Amino acid sequence: MKKYDKSAMRLIGYREKELEESFEKMRDAIYGFHESFRPRLSDDDDRIIPEKLEEMLDQILSSYNEYLVNECASEGLDDRTEELYRKFLYCAITGPSVKSILPDISFYFSHIVEAKDYKDILELAKKSEHINRELQIEHEVLVYREEFPGYDIFDLMNEGVRIITGKGIAAFYNDEERPIYEELCKSLGYEEEYKEERSAADTGTDGETVTDTGKEEKSATETDGEESAGETVGAAEVKAEEILDISKWIDSPRIKVVEADPSEFDPMMEYQPSLSLEELQELLDNPDLPSHLRYQYEKDYELELNGGIYTPTLEEYEEEARRQEEQMDEEYEESLLAEQAWAEKLPDKDAFVTNYIDFRRLFYSIEHPDFSQTVRKMISIYLYENEISPISFDNGYGLIDKHINHAIRRIRFEAQRRRSLS
Repeated sequence: MKKYDKSAMRLIGYREKELEESFEKMRDAIYGFHESFRPRLSDDDDRIIPEKLEEMLDQILSSYNEYLVNECASEGLDDRTEELYRKFLYCAITGPSVKSILPDISFYFSHIVEAKDYKDILELAKKSEHINRELQIEHEVLVYREEFPGYDIFDLMNEGVRIITGKGIAAFYNDEERPIYEELCKSLGYEEEYKEERSAADTGTDGETVTDTGKEEKSATETDGEESAGETVGAAEVKAEEILDISKWIDSPRIKVVEADPSEFDPMMEYQPSLSLEELQELLDNPDLPSHLRYQYEKDYELELNGGIYTPTLEEYEEEARRQEEQMDEEYEESLLAEQAWAEKLPDKDAFVTNYIDFRRLFYSIEHPDFSQTVRKMISIYLYENEISPISFDNGYGLIDKHINHAIRRIRFEAQRRRSLS
């Protein structure tokens, strides 16, 4: 009988996660979510054609309304709810997605890239975490101050707005949102920063977007070609300087910064891996193991072979610090290029900002139970009608069902055989 110690439970968690990811990939393949929508909408330069996008949105919404009327005995979506989903789909299709450099790591280890497949749309819909306007604005205040960056449905679109306009989402708050933002800045200790922002930034009035401010200055979206790309990169560089400048965190009432004393460095610090050689070998044999985990487990494996204890030198610590700093510099440069590439492929920068601002206000002003499940159903119907989903093929469903049931029977047989041998 296996002993369920700490290392065993860690391995169980890893295997469960791997299996769940495999199940998710299988579901995506069955329903066609892994397919890319860009070939249906884009020109030869991979730029989305506005007319084709509107046709797609019309079909998705009309098919879903037909489903509600015929299958759910419903009158279909009302005008405002239909507008909510149309604007969400517009932003999800044209807007940014995320390419993680290191899985499950924060914003600074991810790249903004263009959304490509239907799975990107569904993932964005699932991240509708902040259903309360006050909580969302509080979240945005803290994200803006870099205390705990994240990627829910609004964080990602806010980044898109920032890349296009060079302004934070607070510049587009309306008369209801702005007082909430101001009060939160005061309560969270950012009152002085808020005053500086209000005096220095041209934020417009009543949360107007870049297309309707009526101001004579050119917005970032009114420039063209190289100039626009340069401004986008420039805005990103300013943000990066803010991120790397830790001095602004020191006065925060929520963060305590403690400077390390180099004299306290302990060269005898020991590292003890928590997995056995057998468990580490099983993890390393998995070809789908993420690269950053493989690097760590290979180190652990080497340590276990040498008795499990390793004493690094100060020079080794310094070399590792230099390596990580160089890696972060490279990732930052790649991130700037990725942001620029996304912005250049937008069919209409102003339309993206306008649709997103309208979407977030509708999101908080009308009821929309099961938002992500509704989006999933819309996409499923669209994929079936356009014969993109494998279950829409002739005999496709029967073949899928046959393979799944065969796999179930095989797993049960192997489990029974292993038990009989033990």
